[in-house]
Amino acid sequence: MFDESIIDEVDVDILSSPSKRRAELKKMGQIKPVGNKFVNKVLVENMFRLFGITFFPLIDPTDLKLNDTTQKIEVTRQMLGIRFEMFNEEDSCFNNPFYVLLKKSNSTKDKTNVNNNKSDSNDNGKWVIFKHTIPIYIDIEEKMRDLETQDASSYDEIFIFAKEVYTILLENMERRKLLTKMEAEGLIKNLKNDFESTSISFAVNKIKIQIYLEKNIILSCSISSGMPDEVLKAKWETILNGPLDELEFKIKQLK
Repeated sequence: MFDESIIDEVDVDILSSPSKRRAELKKMGQIKPVGNKFVNKVLVENMFRLFGITFFPLIDPTDLKLNDTTQKIEVTRQMLGIRFEMFNEEDSCFNNPFYVLLKKSNSTKDKTNVNNNKSDSNDNGKWVIFKHTIPIYIDIEEKMRDLETQDASSYDEIFIFAKEVYTILLENMERRKLLTKMEAEGLIKNLKNDFESTSISFAVNKIKIQIYLEKNIILSCSISSGMPDEVLKAKWETILNGPLDELEFKIKQLK
């Protein structure tokens, strides 16, 4: 999962252990740079996080088991964390991240059998959602089930799953950002937005407007009050439909 060209810099050991990470951070704070050599691994990790989707290893303590033969602690189920981070250009900072934690539906015994058969361990068991902080309007369980018809155990399929979830989160953020910007500029007021940013109401002067979106397209619009002329009202309810990024220009014409 972790490319060999970057694994030495990312240092997955400190990612899977918070205590080791704190110790490493403290140690690195005492290191002096030598010439142009880049020694701060955390900055390298942050650089990769700028791309929006990052994966990280982790271990559930309940999945640790003592091997009676070797007397070594073994992990009975693989885990993989997915972090989603979106940069908000308006605030020049990242929004709070979302997380999905996956577990493999296999065991140490299964892994041994797979290794004995010299098969790819990715073919053993499927990734299942263990915990997540994704908003409820995204049915990630359904998106994970969509992978079951293919190979939901492969990293490629998990990356496709992650990209689909990230795209929905990003589209929602962009919708909210556009509407908030319009309110800040005084084009609209009394903005009310549902959690998914698909049912939105606002006022333009005394005109109260309700719009319904699918992704970034306004599918329908209704004017509840403020425009007594029924012909003009019907006209504007039609005009305001269409791409969301055209709404700002249309509202300016309405004002």
